[in-house]
Amino acid sequence: MWWTLFRKELTESAPLGVAACLGPLTWVSVEVWSHSFWRKEVTSIPLLDKKMYIPLLLAGFVLALGMAARQVLVEEHHRNFHQLLTLPARLKEIFGAKLLAGLLVFVVSLALPVLAYALWAGAPGTHPGPFEWSMLALPGQVVLTLPILYFGFFLTFLRPAHWLGTKLLPLLPAVVVTAAGPDFYWYWPWGLLFVILAEAVYTANILWVAEARDY
Repeated sequence: MWWTLFRKELTESAPLGVAACLGPLTWVSVEVWSHSFWRKEVTSIPLLDKKMYIPLLLAGFVLALGMAARQVLVEEHHRNFHQLLTLPARLKEIFGAKLLAGLLVFVVSLALPVLAYALWAGAPGTHPGPFEWSMLALPGQVVLTLPILYFGFFLTFLRPAHWLGTKLLPLLPAVVVTAAGPDFYWYWPWGLLFVILAEAVYTANILWVAEARDY
C-alpha cells in the first residue's frame, strides 16, 4: 500500500519538477551558448560566482509552493483526503509517502541543472577559469537548503489555523533559513546538520498535524 501511494505521489509531482527544472536549465543553456558561440568574455569563475543562486532560488520557491499546494490544497479541494481515510494505512504513512515523493522530486529537479552546469564547466576548453568538483559545494548548499521551504509551505497549508498570522507562522523560519543558510561559511557540516534537524522537526510536525486535524 505504501509503495503504491509513493508511486502515485511521485507520478503526480514529477510534471511540476520538470517545469521547475526548465528555469535553471534555460539559464544554464544561455550561459553555455554565450561562452561557446558568442565568445563572451569570462569575468568570473563558474559555480563560484553565485550567478546560479537566483535561478535556483526562484525555481525552488515556485516548486515548493506549487508542489505543497498540489499535495494539500488541491487534494483537499477535491475531497481526496476523505478517500485517504478509508485506506488500510495510517495517516502518518500516507503523508510520509507524500513528503518523501515531494522531497525526491524537489531535490532531483534542482540538482540536475547544477550537474549540467558543472559538466560543462569541467569539460576541457569551455572557459579559461579553473574547475574542481569541490566547487559544487556552493550551489549544493542552495539545493540542500531549499527543501525546508517545501516543508514550510506544506505545514502552512495543512494546519487548520483560521488567522492569517498563525496560518503563516510555520513559513517564517523556513524563509529565514532559506535566505541565510547557504551563505553561512560554516555550512559544512554544521549548517547542513542544522538544516537536516530543522527539516526533521517540520516533518514531525506535519505528521502530527496530519493525524490530529479534523478532515
